[in-house]
Amino acid sequence: MSTFPDQVHIERIAEALWRKSPLGNAALMVGAGLSRNARNIADPNRMMPTWGDLAESLCEKLYPSSDKSITHHRSLALKKASATSGALRLAQEYEASFGRTELNRLLKTFVPDDDFAPSSLHENLLKLPWADVFTTNWDTLLEKALDSIVDRRYDVVLSREDIPASQQPRIVKLHGSFPSNYPFIFTEEDYRSYPTQFPYFVNMVQQTMMENLFCLVGFSGDDPNFLHWAGWVRDNLGKSAPKIYMVGWLDLAPVQRRVLEDRNIIPVDLSKLPQATKWPEEFRHRYALEWFQWTLKVKQPTASSTESFFSRGKQTPPSYLEIDLDAFTKENPKERFRANTSGPGKELERLKEVQDQLPYWQNERFRYEGWVIAPRRIRSKIWLYTKEWIIDVTKVVHLMTPWERLFILREIVWRLDICLAPLFNRIHESLAQVLNDINPNERKCFKDGQEIVWPESNWTEARNAWFEVAMSLLRHYRIEGVSEEFELLAPRIEDLRGCKHTSDVVTYQRALLSIQQMNFSRAKKLVQSWQVERSDHIWAIRKAGILFELGELDTAYELLITILPAIRRSIRRDIDDYAALSREGCAMQLIEIAEWEKRHSRADSQEDQSYNNVNNPDWAARWKTLMAKDCDIRDEWQGICAQLNAPVPDPRPNKEIRKRRFDLGQESTSRHYGSGDQFLPALQALAFTEAAGMPTRIMADVVGVSVGSSGLRKAAEWLKLVEPEIAFKLILRVCTSESDDTLNLVSTRETVAQLNSNFVEETINILLQSANEIAQTISADKKYSSNLRVAMELLSRLALRLTDHSKQKQVFDLAISLTHNLAISGHLWLAGALSNLLIRSIECFEMNAQKDLVLPLLKLPTEGVEARTFCEEPWWGDFLNNQDEGFRLLRDSEPAVWSDTVRHLLSMAAKKESRQRAVLRLAFLHDRNLLSEQEQQEFAKTLWSADYPSATRLPGETNFYPWVFLTMPCPEEGMAERCIRTAYLTKEGAEKLSLADYLKDLGNILDVVRERKLPFLISQEEAVVIATKIVAWSKESYTPSTHPFANVGAEKEICKVIGVAKLLPFVALEDMDFLNIKNRIDILEQNQISCYRLYPLLIAHCPELANDLINRLKVGISGYDTDAAISVINAIYFWLSLAETGHAALPPDNLLEEVGLVICMRREPVLASALRFAAYLIEKQPDLSKRTIFERSIMGLQFLIDACRYEAASLSGLAERIDIPLIRYYCTQLAFVISKHGYEDQVGVRRWTDAAKDDPLPEVRKLVA
Repeated sequence: MSTFPDQVHIERIAEALWRKSPLGNAALMVGAGLSRNARNIADPNRMMPTWGDLAESLCEKLYPSSDKSITHHRSLALKKASATSGALRLAQEYEASFGRTELNRLLKTFVPDDDFAPSSLHENLLKLPWADVFTTNWDTLLEKALDSIVDRRYDVVLSREDIPASQQPRIVKLHGSFPSNYPFIFTEEDYRSYPTQFPYFVNMVQQTMMENLFCLVGFSGDDPNFLHWAGWVRDNLGKSAPKIYMVGWLDLAPVQRRVLEDRNIIPVDLSKLPQATKWPEEFRHRYALEWFQWTLKVKQPTASSTESFFSRGKQTPPSYLEIDLDAFTKENPKERFRANTSGPGKELERLKEVQDQLPYWQNERFRYEGWVIAPRRIRSKIWLYTKEWIIDVTKVVHLMTPWERLFILREIVWRLDICLAPLFNRIHESLAQVLNDINPNERKCFKDGQEIVWPESNWTEARNAWFEVAMSLLRHYRIEGVSEEFELLAPRIEDLRGCKHTSDVVTYQRALLSIQQMNFSRAKKLVQSWQVERSDHIWAIRKAGILFELGELDTAYELLITILPAIRRSIRRDIDDYAALSREGCAMQLIEIAEWEKRHSRADSQEDQSYNNVNNPDWAARWKTLMAKDCDIRDEWQGICAQLNAPVPDPRPNKEIRKRRFDLGQESTSRHYGSGDQFLPALQALAFTEAAGMPTRIMADVVGVSVGSSGLRKAAEWLKLVEPEIAFKLILRVCTSESDDTLNLVSTRETVAQLNSNFVEETINILLQSANEIAQTISADKKYSSNLRVAMELLSRLALRLTDHSKQKQVFDLAISLTHNLAISGHLWLAGALSNLLIRSIECFEMNAQKDLVLPLLKLPTEGVEARTFCEEPWWGDFLNNQDEGFRLLRDSEPAVWSDTVRHLLSMAAKKESRQRAVLRLAFLHDRNLLSEQEQQEFAKTLWSADYPSATRLPGETNFYPWVFLTMPCPEEGMAERCIRTAYLTKEGAEKLSLADYLKDLGNILDVVRERKLPFLISQEEAVVIATKIVAWSKESYTPSTHPFANVGAEKEICKVIGVAKLLPFVALEDMDFLNIKNRIDILEQNQISCYRLYPLLIAHCPELANDLINRLKVGISGYDTDAAISVINAIYFWLSLAETGHAALPPDNLLEEVGLVICMRREPVLASALRFAAYLIEKQPDLSKRTIFERSIMGLQFLIDACRYEAASLSGLAERIDIPLIRYYCTQLAFVISKHGYEDQVGVRRWTDAAKDDPLPEVRKLVA
C-alpha cells in the first residue's frame, strides 16, 4: 500500500483524465515552473528566469545600482519584489517610467523564447488526453512541443477571435504570447483589469472548471498568476466553485496547506513521496513532475477505446522515479496465458495457479467499460488469456470450496460471455454443480450433499455470482436443446432474491427458445407480457428484436423510438459512458432495419415521415461518434461476418500438408495442429445476435427481410461438421425456402445421416407442431410462410431417419393434411417444400408398409393445387417398381371408399385443371390391375375424350410420353398403335415433326417396344421412313453454339444421338449410310458431344471399326472428363440391352474390365455409375461378370467401406467430392447382389451387408431388408 498521503488525489486526477476518450474529464493549467525545465539550445548552462530573476532585472532598470543616491529606494524595491505583488508593482512602475513598448521589449529580451526548446516533460504532458490546456506563460514551449505529438491535435487560442473556430483540445494562452500577441499580462493594472478586459478567457476557464477536474502544474503557493486566477474564480463562482488540484514539489507547511484548502485548492505535494528524499535537490522539481506525468500515463486503462492491447509498447518509467507498476497501473503483468503445471499428480499445484489468477480476472471484470458487445480487440485479448485456462479450471474445480468454485466459475463465465464464446470443455457440468451447492436465498453452502459453514461469507457477492453463472447456464441449456434442465433452472433464477433483471433474463431466454422451437404463438405471448420499462434499456432492445422476428414490426419500431431518446438521456457526460453508448448503437441499428423494411415493403412509406430517421444527416454523424467510441454495432458485426467469409476451417485436429517444390520430384511436408478454437467465430455470431437483440430476419409476408442471417448463414456452414445440431437450429431461423443455398449446404443427406437420433426425434416433434400451428392460420396470416417452407423441407429430410412406424405415419399424415390445405398446396412458393415432404414421407416407410399409403394418396386434391409442382406425383412410378412381396394392393378392405375414390378420379379426369393428376393416378391403378372392367372402360373413354385432342391424335393434357398409351386402355383395340404409326411411321406424319422431336419421340417409343418385347412390328415402308430420318441426321451440318450457355445446343445434339441409337435396331442401312454416321460421330466428338451410344450398332455393322471405337470407350471411361466417363458406362448399359434382345453381341471382356478397374481404383467422378453398372452386370450376366469385374468389384468394396463412413468422409473432404449416400447405396446394392451368388463371406461384401442393416438412411436398409 502506498505511503504517499496525496495518493487519493492522484487517483482522482487519473480517473478523470482517462474517464472519456479521446478527451478526458481533466483540464490542465501550466505555470512558469514548467518552463524552468526547458532546454536552452543557445546556452545549455542558462535556465529560464524565475519571477525573482525578473523582479531583480526590473529593479536594476528602475533603480540602477550605480546611482548611490537611490540606494535606499533600491533596497525597498528589492524587498517588495520578494513579496507576492512586488514584481507586479515593479512592472507597473517600469511601464510608467519607460512605456509599455519598452516593457514588452524588456520581457522578450529577458525571456529569449527562441533560445529555448521544450523538454520531454512538455511533450509527455501534452500526450495525455487533457480536455484543454491553459497557460499563463508567455513563452511558446507548449506550441513547439506540438511538433512531436502524433496522436493528439491541439488548436492554439491566442485571442478572442480564435475561440469560435477552435475545437478541443486547445492550448489557451491566457496572458499573451511571444513574440507579438499583446498584451503580456504583467503589471498590477493588467491583473486588476483582466476580468473586465478579457472576460471571455475568464469565462472559458470557469466553464472548463465546472465541466472538468482542474489541475495546476508549474505553480507555487505565492505565484501571482496562481493567486489572481484562484481569486477570480472564487469571486465569480462562490461556494459552487469546484476544487482545484495544484500538483508539484510544493514542500508546504501544514498551515500553508490549510490556507490553500480553505480556498478550495487541493495541494498534491509531491515532496511527500517516499522516494523524493533520494532525488538531488537540483532535479527534484523536474523529477516530481516526471513522476506525476508517468503515473498518469501508466494508469491508462487497458480496456480504453483509444489504445490497443497489442500496441501498448514496452516503455517503462525511469528507475529513479521508483514507480511500482503493480501498485499504480491497471495492467496485469503477472497474468498468464495458461497454467505452468500439467500432468497427473499435480492437481494441487494447478489449483494454486488457478486461485492466483482470480484477482486478475476480477480486476478485469471490475474495469470493463460496459459495452453490450466488447470491441473485437478486447474480445481477442480476453480470449487469449482465457482459452487455455478453461481446461485447467475444469480439472481442479472439484478441489475447491463451494464459494471458491462459484467465484472462479463466475469469472470464467464472464470472460466467455465477453468473448461471445460458448461453455467449452464440459464446464457446464461444473456450473450446474456449483448452482446446486450454493443457495443464496437461504444462505447455505453444501459439499457432497452436506451443509458446510462459509467463514467470512459475502452473500451479496455470492448472489450476484450465482445469478451470472445461472444466466450463462440457462442459455447453454437452450442452445443445446436440453429442455428438462432449462425448465428446472429457469424458475430458480426467477425466484432469486435481491438481483435485478432475473425476470428479464428468463423471459428473453424463453422467447428465444420458443422461436428456436418455432412456437411463435408462445413467443408472442411472452413478449406481450414482458414489461421492460423499468429495466436496463438493453432488455427493451432485445424485446424489439424478438418482436421483429415475430413480424410485429410496428410494435417493435414504436418501442425503439421510445427507448432511443431514453438511452440518450441516460448517457453520462462526465465519462465515456460505453455502456449507454453501445445500447444506443444497438437501438439505432434496429431502427435502421425497421425503416429499411418499411420503405421497401409499404406503398405509403414514401409519404410517411415517421420512418425517416436514417435519412437525417444527424443520424450519420451520430454513427461516426459511436464508431469513435467502439460502439458502432454494425462495424463489430461486419468484423465477425468478415471472419466467416473466409474458407471453412479444416475440422481435423491435425493434418499433413504436402507441397511440391520447384525441383523435379521434390516436395515439402508440414503437419498442422488445430488450436481448437478455429470455429469460434461461428459461435460468436450466434451469441452476438442474441446479446445485441439483433433479429435473424424480419417476418414480412412470405419472404421476409434478412438481418443477422448474413453472418448466421455462414456460421451454419462453418458448424455443419463440428456442431451439426446447432447448424440445423440456425438454418431453421435464417433460411427462407427449400431452395436456400445454406439450407442445402448444411442439411445434406450425409449430414442428416450423422445427426444424433435424440436430436432428430426432438426436432421432428418441433417441426410437426410448428407446421400444424402455422397451417391453421396460413389463410389469414402469411407472415410465417417462409418458416413453414423451411419447416416442411427440414421435416422431409429428417423424416428419412425415422424407423418407428407410428412416427412415420404422423409425418405422412401431416403431409397429406397440408396437401388438402389449398392455401398451402396451391401456393406457388409453398408447394415445392410440401411436395418434398410428401415424397420423402413415403420414402421413409419400409417397402411392404407403403401399400397403406396408396388410398390417401389417391384421395389428394386434383384441382386447386399448384399445377407445375404436383403434376408428376413421382411416387406412383416408385410404387410400380416396388417388387416387395408384401406390396400387394387389394380393394377388399374398404371397397366403398375405393369405388368412390375411383369414381371421383374419373370425373376429375374429364376436367382440364385436374386431368393430368387424375389420369396419372388412374394409370397407376390400371397398371396394378385395380380397376374393374367397367372402370377400365370409363377410364378409356375419359382418357381418349375428343375434348383433349393433340397433334398426334393421342390423348392430350396428360403429360404422358407417347409410348405410355400402348399400355393404357383404349375405346377400340389398337387405337394407340394406329395413332403412333400415323404420326411417326408415315411419310406425311414424319414430315410434320422436327428432326429432333421425331428422333426423340419415336426413339423412346421403339426402345420401350424393344425392351418390353411389345407386339409392335415395323413394316418395310415404315422402316424406310425411319431410315430417311436417320440418314438426314447423318448428313446434317453442325455449327458449334455461340450461346453463352453452350451446353444448350450440345444437349439438343445429344438427344438426337440417343434417338438415332434407339432407332438403328429397327432399320437396315447401306454401308455408305454407316460411313456417314461414322463421319457425323467424328465431327460431334471433336466438339465434345458424346456419341458412345452409337458405337455398339456401328461395331455390329462395321466390324473393322471395332478396335478404334472400343479404344475410344476405354479412353473415355479412364479419362478425366467425368461426363464422358459416365456416357461410356451408359453406352455399355445400352450395349447389354441390345445384346439381350439380339440386336448386338455382348461387349468385349477387356472393355468391361475397365469398369471393374474404376471400382478397384476408386475413380471418384464416375464411381457411382460404375458401382451401379457392376451390380446390374452381375445380376444380368453372372458368368460374364465373373471373368471381367467380379474380383475387382469385391476389392473395391473392401477399400470403400471405411472411406465411405459418413463421419470419415465428411472429415476427410471426400463428401465434398462425391455423393456419399449414393455411393453407400450402390456399394450395398453391389454387395447384396454378389452375396446372392455365393460370395457372402467375402470381407468387403459381409461388412457392407452388415452395415446396411443399421444404416441411418432408409434406401440402404431397404436393400437388405
